[in-house]
Amino acid sequence: MTNAFNELEKVKPEYQQIIGTIMLKVAEHMRDKKRDWERRNKRGLKELGHDKIVGLMKSQNRRRWYDQDRVLHKVYQYLYILEQHGDPVLSNAMGRAVAYVKIYSDYCKDQSRPESIEEVTKLISQVLYEGAEAGEKFMNALEIDIQEEEGNVFMKPKNAGNDREEAIEDEETGMRVEQS
Repeated sequence: MTNAFNELEKVKPEYQQIIGTIMLKVAEHMRDKKRDWERRNKRGLKELGHDKIVGLMKSQNRRRWYDQDRVLHKVYQYLYILEQHGDPVLSNAMGRAVAYVKIYSDYCKDQSRPESIEEVTKLISQVLYEGAEAGEKFMNALEIDIQEEEGNVFMKPKNAGNDREEAIEDEETGMRVEQS
């Protein structure tokens, strides 16, 4: 989860807000489902233990970068509690959403194409509500081919090279680029 927040810090503040807002909605939904389960099974925050609860209370000091933002602070707390209960799914989805946003931004920059808040919002929503496959499908529609190796996600343009000799590999970006 901490890694997802470290990566989130690297994206534009407006994208942080979009990710945070959507994550908050998803996390609150999961929290509500968890509360229903806890009520039925007579369990609750006591399971976190004293140290974890104290950690959540100390987070009110707002020393970390994301603690300065009310939405991101709340998202972090929800993810923390969910992970302590053995449910890392949401933080993994957030990490994937952040990776896709970074790829999208890089792609737009490489293509001299303006970034669209609407596209970013749709991309994040699809990844968080429908899963990584929906996000990958969205990226493919933009002609961004998503590759994954050893848990790392990166982009490779669809129209690159196709084994033609005119294509060269750019080692810095890992992309194949057509030569004119």
